[in-house]
Amino acid sequence: MFQVSSCVGLLAREPMGAVQFYERAFGMRWVGSEHGIELSAGPLRLFVDPGEPRPLVLELLTPDLEVARRRVAAFGFERLLWEGVGRTNLVRDPFGLLWNVFEDPHAFGPPDLEPPEVGVAKACVGGLVPDPGHVASFYARVLESAPNRLTDNSWAVDSGGMRARFRYSERVSPAIWLTEAPADGLRREGVAESDPGVFVDPFGVAWCVELGEKPTHAAVTPL
Repeated sequence: MFQVSSCVGLLAREPMGAVQFYERAFGMRWVGSEHGIELSAGPLRLFVDPGEPRPLVLELLTPDLEVARRRVAAFGFERLLWEGVGRTNLVRDPFGLLWNVFEDPHAFGPPDLEPPEVGVAKACVGGLVPDPGHVASFYARVLESAPNRLTDNSWAVDSGGMRARFRYSERVSPAIWLTEAPADGLRREGVAESDPGVFVDPFGVAWCVELGEKPTHAAVTPL
């Protein structure tokens, strides 16, 4: 019923400033503006819209939005805005992460993602949360896929060609994972010492550098 999307949404007071930063820092490419400014880097699709900054919005794909509307309520998501097919359907999960639910009839077809590029985003989004194992177990039910504990004690749930990944932090924040070293312009200011490998860009987006990701074991969760 749900699959993690490669699309993430960002609100910025000056969208063109954000575009210039992401083009310079990550080599992102402008690929469209029909539904807002769309940038591409490897598997990642970043949509930049004008507005007051808020946490990054991740996206869940579904082949049937009406069924998904009932399912998100059953899972305990808070429905913040529901505009229907092809528009914004914003929900907040029980842990504080924001997601847009988007209907895509081909959501469960073969993944069609570009391979990761050096220094840019992986096919991996998720969050920094106080209890990553618990959050991963929740998304194992949502995504109908077993969670894996990785060697850096983060947790991951694979979903099509994407991965939802959750790492420990005292504060809840959405995050995007990098292939390796952080790009110029990312900083550690305001990031807790207990959050190694986490960097923040000028627009408040958290980027995580790999600390090791091979699974140590898989947790089988009844779906």
